[in-house]
Amino acid sequence: MSPAPSLPEPLDLQHHLAQAVKEQRPSAMKAMGKLLKEKKGVRSLAGGVPHHSLFPMKHATFTMPTVESISSGSLESWKNGTADTEDFHLKKTGPGTEDDPAGVFDLNDVLQYGLSNGFPKLIELLEELNECIHGRVFKDAGISKVFQLFVEPGVDTVLTEDYSFDTSLINGRSRGAKFFPVKTDDDGMVPEDLEEVLSNWDESTRGRKPHLIYTIPCGQNPTGSVMPAERYDKIYEICSKHDVIIMEDDPYFALQYTRYEADATKREAILAEVREEMAKIPLGEEHSHEVAKVFNDYAGIKSYLSRDIEGRVVRIDTFSKIFGPGIRTGWIQCNALFAERLMRLGEASTQSPNNVGQAILTSYLSPEHWGISGFMPVRLEYQMRRDYFIDGMAKYCDPDLVSTKPCGGGMFQFLDINIKSHPRYSRTQIVSVNEIQSQTAGKVATRKPFVGTENGDYTTNTSELMDELWQYLIDEAEVLLMPARLFLVERPGVDQTDRLNFFRATFAGDMPNIDAALKSFGEGLKRWFERG
Repeated sequence: MSPAPSLPEPLDLQHHLAQAVKEQRPSAMKAMGKLLKEKKGVRSLAGGVPHHSLFPMKHATFTMPTVESISSGSLESWKNGTADTEDFHLKKTGPGTEDDPAGVFDLNDVLQYGLSNGFPKLIELLEELNECIHGRVFKDAGISKVFQLFVEPGVDTVLTEDYSFDTSLINGRSRGAKFFPVKTDDDGMVPEDLEEVLSNWDESTRGRKPHLIYTIPCGQNPTGSVMPAERYDKIYEICSKHDVIIMEDDPYFALQYTRYEADATKREAILAEVREEMAKIPLGEEHSHEVAKVFNDYAGIKSYLSRDIEGRVVRIDTFSKIFGPGIRTGWIQCNALFAERLMRLGEASTQSPNNVGQAILTSYLSPEHWGISGFMPVRLEYQMRRDYFIDGMAKYCDPDLVSTKPCGGGMFQFLDINIKSHPRYSRTQIVSVNEIQSQTAGKVATRKPFVGTENGDYTTNTSELMDELWQYLIDEAEVLLMPARLFLVERPGVDQTDRLNFFRATFAGDMPNIDAALKSFGEGLKRWFERG
């Protein structure tokens, strides 16, 4: 691994920390555990750890496709079960296992208490991965902890896209955060609206000016948008100007796609060319930067972390979309001050990441097995599913009733229902915000009644119609989609009902299911509109 590029020292950003975080002391017991691991000759009577000889697990073997099986860029052999495989082992050293094959880790350590920041070997591999992909290595340390780090409960408002992942918002609210939306379009967050919100923030009516932005810039959930490079640059510049921390939640970064090509023959030729390029890459740790170059050159948008020269980006990555969500392991890159405080929060809560998961991932990323090469081919599989989904939309759905822009990354298409063409669609003039609240009171299905028109002069019945359509599709077409109301972030005092005419649909499933579901969706949507 070549050294990371020289970076300026990060700014002093301590003033962004929540007061409780500033006051939290490091765990003395965890410090003792770290000392014991570093000083091998010390005899300890200090800890309360169970004795490793009494752990029942003696050996674990995991079987995975070989890294050579993906050298062509195709995963067909994975899907049909014919890929060459290799085993990697976790062995408990001691009596009875002397002749067992060894692995990257000893189960005596894997099954024991761990350090809050994780296994040093895994951290080293993740630093290599981040340096290759993002060109940055800050000091290494979820989402809930980052909100806890910066949010003063009941005081702070966090900025986010006007549609955002509901579970993350729930996490933030559980830490006392309020959220305020920034407008988005097909290319993601709109920089001009971010500037307008920050420049005109009235602390007398809205409370303290936001100093944290939560964003999913790549393969955004739920919209599927990928921000162009110039927007990354502009938003970073705005955040620097207003001293805002960027919480870059990027679970779909590895799933970026090239522009949709409707001609299937041309599309396959493009994918064949990419696979050919991938096949030329030599295997092995010494070629990790060559792998990273192909990764970044193929539909590669650079992250906020790669642009960060002030230490104001806290980047959250995960293995859930590449290795499997059940592994429940991710990693955070941020400046040393924030990382140290995140470790303190970890010491007082989760204590350490899951050791078995860490051991599996370290083996997966280690030079003895896959290295970082495994990050490449999965994106091609999901791109083919995206293309298949768009083909199905064209085949089964009336473009006068529903449209979608092919996403640039992630796992979702945001379906725009032309609800204004429905015969029962209506707009009603608003007398006051209180009137809107009284009109929508008691409508359980409409969780978030305020969605979009900036002048606030009119409200619509989009919410009621979309709820009716959603239920109709379940009952009559047997198709389930995610309604936009689950993701919309309320802008207080502004009617947003004309922003509820969307469904989130995933293309991550089996292709026969996608085909059947889109056929039913298209037919059901047409019937619902026709019945008036």
